[in-house]
Amino acid sequence: SGIRISTGYCLYLLISQLIIDKKSMDKIFKLFLFLCIIPILVGLYQIVFVNKFHFTLDMRVPGTFKNGQSYSQYLAILLPFLFARLTSVKDFMEKKVFFFILFIMGMANLLYSNTRVGWMACFFSIIIYCFLSNKKRILLALLILVVVLGIVLSPFIMQKFGAFFNSMRVMSE
Repeated sequence: SGIRISTGYCLYLLISQLIIDKKSMDKIFKLFLFLCIIPILVGLYQIVFVNKFHFTLDMRVPGTFKNGQSYSQYLAILLPFLFARLTSVKDFMEKKVFFFILFIMGMANLLYSNTRVGWMACFFSIIIYCFLSNKKRILLALLILVVVLGIVLSPFIMQKFGAFFNSMRVMSE
């Protein structure tokens, strides 16, 4: 777990050190965008043809990685970035639609990766982005969406988080 966290941080450091001017930032962004499209499409293929839309604890979508946990770490780094681009693009509606579709496909992959840490890391990264960029309306909409999804997916969430809550109860007794 510590290795996964440190690799994500090293990726952040590498990107932040390579950005010298707007031209280098655009090159990194295009490379990052290219590197995100392939794993997301592979993950969607696995959701549709391998898992056949079954949403179980046993069938994690690994994307182009060996397991679902590494894939969810990748998505937890990628999706807040796509969300930021989606909310900050003002010039072309086509770009907004493109980032929206890519973001939704990535969220589906993150959901099917069945990794609680990936879900929470992505959610908190997006919340922090909304606070730092002063996007309070988007934050309110996100919180409402999370509550609605929590209600709709509550049987699955309790199955996924139930072991955690039961272990906490045993520890307190």
